[in-house]
Amino acid sequence: MTSIGAALEWLNAVTDENTRFFGIEIRLVRVGDSLPAPLFRVVVQPNDWRKRVKQASPPAVAGRNLAYQQFWERFIERARSQRPGWTRARKPPAQNWFDLPAGVTGIYYGVSFSWKKLRSELYLGGEAAANDRVLATLRADREALEAAYGGPLSYEPLPDKIACRIAVYRPGSIEDTEDWDAYLDWFVDSQSRLRKAIDAHHGGISALYQRAATST
Repeated sequence: MTSIGAALEWLNAVTDENTRFFGIEIRLVRVGDSLPAPLFRVVVQPNDWRKRVKQASPPAVAGRNLAYQQFWERFIERARSQRPGWTRARKPPAQNWFDLPAGVTGIYYGVSFSWKKLRSELYLGGEAAANDRVLATLRADREALEAAYGGPLSYEPLPDKIACRIAVYRPGSIEDTEDWDAYLDWFVDSQSRLRKAIDAHHGGISALYQRAATST
């Protein structure tokens, strides 16, 4: 080890736990006739750094994931008792969303926790052109669709994806455990009304995509 490296090791040994020193070695490498490119390598780091990085966030993440699992377990129980055709899931996921099959590949109904909001949606993730036509059809029928749903809906192209969605939102957070019963009520109610509105006016998702696939 160089004298600089030894000095950094010594500093890591004698300074307080809030101070960390790293040594980075920079080299130039070349493959064949290519131009030289920089290569960075950590040659000195605090002895406990890897352990600290691993321990920095998992407790909070694990706690949130556990909360999602507990919530979705209750959602599965509610769906089985009130809407048995919605899902066959047995194990609750440790994530902020829960997908419900719609009978078409890439398309699903879903409920989720977004940033300080709850979202209930129809996610259109099939073939891009068909997704756009289905969204345009539903948006053109907006007045009748929203009257059947019983409130406004959000029609959302997703520019960074081939998908789009129709969704409805309400405030809420997974941390508000005292409101979980109200969240469950809202998820079931909003999904029920959204499905009924689409089925009543368009014959369901399969029919919508069949028409979209044959249209030009």
